[in-house]
Amino acid sequence: MKPELLEIALMGRKILRQVAEPVPVEEIESEEMQKLIKDLTFTMEKKDGLGLAAPQVFKSLRIFVVNAMDAGDGNYPQIFINPRVKPIGNKKKRGYDGCLSLPGLYGYTRRYNKVKVSYLNEQGEKLSGIFSNLMARVIQHEFDHLEGVLWIDRVDSNDDIYCKGVKRE
Repeated sequence: MKPELLEIALMGRKILRQVAEPVPVEEIESEEMQKLIKDLTFTMEKKDGLGLAAPQVFKSLRIFVVNAMDAGDGNYPQIFINPRVKPIGNKKKRGYDGCLSLPGLYGYTRRYNKVKVSYLNEQGEKLSGIFSNLMARVIQHEFDHLEGVLWIDRVDSNDDIYCKGVKRE
């Protein structure tokens, strides 16, 4: 089964503002779901993303892939199906955000530095893990997509948003 490059939903598409539907456990190992996982991963890699959520490819499903390899938190890419994310502690760190659904826009958001995630993998196995730093940031960003939230909703000020290639005044 050859992976397919999927179309990315850009800001303004309704699917990016909807809460995604849970993936039925019995469908995780289906040919259709396995193809979606491969296509999500392939598209993320070809578009040089650190993560990609199903709503970003017009699928209202609670699934995302992450490829934040320099985070040092395991094997990559990682698949998260029906994830639950809980912050560990109250500490948020200001950091850089960008998104394949908002090409050319970048900015700064505050996200928890460490999170605990309970999820299913691509075989439907229940897993949980504690993730920190870049991996925690990417997980929270992708989880936001499942909730209909974009990173621009999390900026402290419009001054924290900028366009690639445009000098700030």
